[in-house]
Amino acid sequence: MSNFYRWVFALRALLRPRLLVPSIKVDTIARLDFSALKRAGYTGVVLDRDNCLTIPHCDTLDAWTRCKSTFGKDNMLIVSNSAGSSDDPVGIQAESLAYNLQVPVFRHKYKKPACGEEIIRYFRHKQSQAPRLLIIGDRLLTDVLLSTTLPSPNDHLPIWTTRLWKTPDLALLRFIEQAILRLVLWRQNQTFRDGVIEQRARGETWLGKEGWIWWIRRWALRAIRREHIPPDPIPPQTNPLAKFVLPAPAVLPRRPTTGLGWTWHYSKILAKYAGKSTWVVAVWIWIGAPTAVAKTWALASRKIMGARARSAKRQVAPPAEAKSS
Repeated sequence: MSNFYRWVFALRALLRPRLLVPSIKVDTIARLDFSALKRAGYTGVVLDRDNCLTIPHCDTLDAWTRCKSTFGKDNMLIVSNSAGSSDDPVGIQAESLAYNLQVPVFRHKYKKPACGEEIIRYFRHKQSQAPRLLIIGDRLLTDVLLSTTLPSPNDHLPIWTTRLWKTPDLALLRFIEQAILRLVLWRQNQTFRDGVIEQRARGETWLGKEGWIWWIRRWALRAIRREHIPPDPIPPQTNPLAKFVLPAPAVLPRRPTTGLGWTWHYSKILAKYAGKSTWVVAVWIWIGAPTAVAKTWALASRKIMGARARSAKRQVAPPAEAKSS
């Protein structure tokens, strides 16, 4: 029966793909400002276990501590499709996870995203006011769809975490999810920039970066026409949810310390620019090929016409012996 409900929700997502669009996209929960989210009126946090919490990275552990101190463990809930679900009938995984993280693990009958009503009932029992939840997870078809199909979906905030700590399961399904998300954002002329949805600039991808095709076009025109085309200006930030996303920490590049390390470092740089240069040359040839073919054809036509004209003159002119006689 649980799989039946999951298929029903998958059909809803297929008919309304906008349900798979998260409000915030971050690599880890360390990018979230939990204090600002608390001040904005959100009263509870629902987190996925897999790929979000169970790998002990320092920044994630600090963010986990901040989240618990801000919302309190009674207003937090871990909802997993493994621990606490029908795959864990005795509850051993749920007990172990709750003991290690010091946060309740939800025991639910139906797997995500079909357990929304159960989650709302849990928080209504804990809180006096109507719950406003943060739904944090790494899957669009489970975590984000759970948030967008809850009662009063505008009161809840779906947050998509993208960094995977282990080899992802169902890689094909994840690819399909992201393809649907990319298509929806492209049709709406939107992109993810600094973790939130903004209007897309011309040539910008759905991840807020300049696309390969636009980059190649700019450099090919620069090589052919000697015309410098700068990237289009980025529209100003207008999404009010941007205040909930902390700036990305500065990452200092690691300098190689051995000869082999420097060789590997420069080989990667060479391969990167060689690949881009190859694309530029290919597009340059593709753009210039029609002009080159047209010029070659015109030159060949002139040569042929000239040869035919000279041959006709020789046939019309009288022979030299006839002139002497």
